[in-house]
Amino acid sequence: MKNILFYKYVELENLPELKEKLLSRARELGLLGKILIASEGINGCVSGENENIDAYTFFLSRIKGFEDIEYKEADTPQHTFKKVFVRIRKEIVTLKQDTNLKNKAAYIEPQEFKELLEKEEVILVDARNNYESKIGRFKNAICPDIEVFSEWPQAVKDLEEMKNKTIVTYCTGGIRCEKASAYMVEQGFKNVRQLHGGIIRYGQEVGDDHWEGKCFVFDRRGAVNIDPKKQSHDISQCEQCAIPSSNYHNCVNVDCDRMSILCEECVEVLEGCCDKNCRGKTRVNPALRA
Repeated sequence: MKNILFYKYVELENLPELKEKLLSRARELGLLGKILIASEGINGCVSGENENIDAYTFFLSRIKGFEDIEYKEADTPQHTFKKVFVRIRKEIVTLKQDTNLKNKAAYIEPQEFKELLEKEEVILVDARNNYESKIGRFKNAICPDIEVFSEWPQAVKDLEEMKNKTIVTYCTGGIRCEKASAYMVEQGFKNVRQLHGGIIRYGQEVGDDHWEGKCFVFDRRGAVNIDPKKQSHDISQCEQCAIPSSNYHNCVNVDCDRMSILCEECVEVLEGCCDKNCRGKTRVNPALRA
């Protein structure tokens, strides 16, 4: 089986019709995952049998505007999602700013990025959320304390003293950096670039040099090694027993629903809850307990 991550900023029309088209074909092929569409483009992540994933990417290539979508593929022993859905949104990643993507920063390819880190002083800025950078990040990167991407403007404001510095932004697959870098350019940052293909492509092409920890992903895997050939070391700890762990767990108590880093043993001891205060509560989400 394979998991694919993809996006494309492109002007789209007739979204309800496109939604049904994308969903129908995904169901026919037995794919599971999530696809977001908006007038500005498409953002998706799905899993399925290899031949069915290939059939879906071929199907997408026949849709106007999607001919040159780049896919980031990863082998997986099972589906990385429990269901499939296509949703229409105002934005495929929510920034809530009138940002012109024509102002986005120039790409830096993974190999060039690696070489840059080895020979020049550069400021790395993580465009992801704080819980993502907590379990994995490029060494010495600035990791803004934001919980959602719409808080990016405040993070940029905190970087104002670096407007004349060389800055490279990065995110998981590249989609957030398109908007993040454009916003920085519009705020007067003089020398910004963005890592093309994000962390995932970097790991697949050049390995995990200059990286520490694991990469958070928004599916059942939770976190992955960025280099498919190597096992990454955990840089975060279980919140209960303090052993190294990068396993985010969603508390089964629906009145809590907190995400916390817990090792598998502590999840079992706590019966799927985040701590002893939640264990034994009656309002349990059966889907999470399963």
